[in-house]
This record gives sequence, structure tokens and C-alpha cells, in this order.
Amino acid sequence: MKGISRRQFLAASLIGGGVAVLGGGVAALARRGLGYYLPPNIGSLDGLVETLSYASSRLFLSNKTLVPEYPASAITMLDNWKSPPADPDLLAHLATQFESWRLPVTGAVRHPTSFSITDLARLQRKTQIVARHCINGYTSISPYTGVPLKDVLEAVGLASSVRYIGFESYFDGGWDSIDLFDAFHPQTLLTYEEFPGQRLSWTRGAPVRLCAPLHYGFKWVKGIKRIVALENLDTFGDGTGMGSSYSSKDRTWSGVAS
Repeated sequence: MKGISRRQFLAASLIGGGVAVLGGGVAALARRGLGYYLPPNIGSLDGLVETLSYASSRLFLSNKTLVPEYPASAITMLDNWKSPPADPDLLAHLATQFESWRLPVTGAVRHPTSFSITDLARLQRKTQIVARHCINGYTSISPYTGVPLKDVLEAVGLASSVRYIGFESYFDGGWDSIDLFDAFHPQTLLTYEEFPGQRLSWTRGAPVRLCAPLHYGFKWVKGIKRIVALENLDTFGDGTGMGSSYSSKDRTWSGVAS
């Protein structure tokens, strides 16, 4: 008989009680209001497991729930990353050290805006040393300096119908998305420096990358090309509604590190 994966076994073991738990979780999420939504790929056995995990995290966490931050002595600097094929536009900006680069923030916003790195640096600045957990098993502790994503979103003004924030990457045509809980979490940063005063390097996701400490590392989008405020995920990315280019690589949308 063909073996089953740990994920499939977990799904099977949860299926009996999952409906009752999920029902309560959905009701609780609905009561908590804007920004607390089910993951987009609920329509499968794997989707049930993800939904249960996701709902649990939203029921027990708040925006005041912070991950640990570390002293400089704990830095491991194992967060370097071998860059996949990059958009030619990124290569051109690398040659000019991003002098004319702009980050468009569009979609369902009141004031569509394009930010230079200098513009981002004028907003509230935050440096944090946090752990990045890879789904493949290793952990790195690195510094991240940038602007809280919530400050950028407040600057452009989200429409009341926005449910997700989408990110397009210069690398390998990648794209991903997060919900408003994550987008407004105080430790979710748009990172433009790896040390204060030192721009992000090629191997760490220049010009700007997402730092999302509640999630596994694959959600920390590198080389962000554009940010889009989304009412739903139906037309984002490849149009499948899955919310992430990693859905075809056996990754869950939520990517909650637990």
C-alpha cells in the first residue's frame, strides 16, 4: 500500500472532529470583524488542516502577540538566499543602485502611491532581530530594518472592502498574499536594510523584502516589485484564487510558523 504523508495523516485524523471545530472557529472569526478571514484553499482535505491551524492562530493571537526579538550577539546570518531567475527590470535597477526604482502600492486604495527607498526611509523606522524559520527545518536569526507595513498602508488609505495585501516579486515571477491581521501586525516590516545604514544585498532580497515573523520563511517575499490591496484573491496572480505562487509547490497559503 502506498504510504501517506504526515500532512495527509494529520488531515485524516482531524476530519472527524474538524467540522465541529471549524464551525466554531468560523463563527468566532466572523465575530472578530474585518481582517480575520479563512484561507483561500479550504476546498480540500489539506485545506481543512490549514483552516483549522489558521483559525486557531487567529482565535488565540492578537496584534499585541509578538515573536521574540534577540540581541545582536544572537545573529547567525544564515538568511542568505540563492537568487532564482530575476526580472530584467531588477537587473537594470541593480546597476543604478535603485536610484530610479519605485514601489507601486495600488489596488483598492484611496491614494495610489509609488515609494522610493528614500520615501520609505522617511516613514517610521524600525530595526528588529528576529528568527526566520524555514519550512525545511533550519532557523536563522538576522536583523531587519525597514518600515512597518501598516504605516505604508495607512499612507495610501485602504478601502473598507480590502481583505488581503498581495505582493509581486522580481524573482521567478513569484507572488504571495497575507491578510490584514498580518499586514497590520507591528512586526511585519517592509525591509530595505540588513543592518542599519546598509542596504539589502542581492542574496537577501533587494530592493525590499517582507519580514513576517509569524510565518515560515517562504512567506517573507523577496525582491518586492509591487504591492496590491485586494478585495479577494480571485484575479490575483494566476487567477486560481489560491493567493500564492507557492501553492503549486506543496506550501500552504497561511504559512503559519508553529
